[in-house]
Amino acid sequence: MRNKLLFVTLAIGLLALSACGVTPGCRALTGAGIGAAGGAVLGAIGGNPLQGAAAGGMAGAAVGGWALFAPATELLRTPSEPTPAPPPPPPAAPIVHVDTLPWTIQLAAYGTGAKALAHADRLADENGVAALVSPVQQGGAGTVWYRVLAGSYATREAAAAAREKLWHEGTMARGIGDLLRAPYSFVSTTDTSLAALRRRGLPAVRWRTRVLIGAFESPEQAAFIEAKLTRAGVRATLLPRVGTAQ
Repeated sequence: MRNKLLFVTLAIGLLALSACGVTPGCRALTGAGIGAAGGAVLGAIGGNPLQGAAAGGMAGAAVGGWALFAPATELLRTPSEPTPAPPPPPPAAPIVHVDTLPWTIQLAAYGTGAKALAHADRLADENGVAALVSPVQQGGAGTVWYRVLAGSYATREAAAAAREKLWHEGTMARGIGDLLRAPYSFVSTTDTSLAALRRRGLPAVRWRTRVLIGAFESPEQAAFIEAKLTRAGVRATLLPRVGTAQ
């Protein structure tokens, strides 16, 4: 009989606890009540209900205290901080394409360097066209002609388009200007001003941030001005013109 009553009491208690869910206060109070009720039943059977209720209440209180303490510790736990996302990579630097600029437009040819330089300076000052002056000797020891070459371009098509623009603007008469591939120019490595180079008879011009001398179709064609550079004591290197498209 005692075992049956105890079983019934425990069953009722489990149902009550399940109804409380995980609420700490409800579980504590319910556990204490179940312990007191069970103790009273057992005490009544044994002839001392008050003693049984007291013992059951203490056991229920212990169970209820554990029920209160366990969820509270869960609430006191500090949630872990989320791992910060890595910073995005820096943007890539823009790519600047540097091309060889071998193509140019031959506008005129003069018998003296002074006339050719005057024409080139006018193109630069009035039209914003970077012109070069290239002395070319005809034959082994023949006449020297100073070509005036307008612009430097990556392709023949780009040079043709620039020539069409010069015609449209009236810089030169339509039909004037031969497309020429002359990729090589001398770059002075001597710390000498543009004016000083010209005083030495060298057809130097300012080309962007550099001072260049001539524009030649081949290194052999540059031999005449190379000898002149040596006589003037000017160190220079023959290089292909490079840069961004003009």
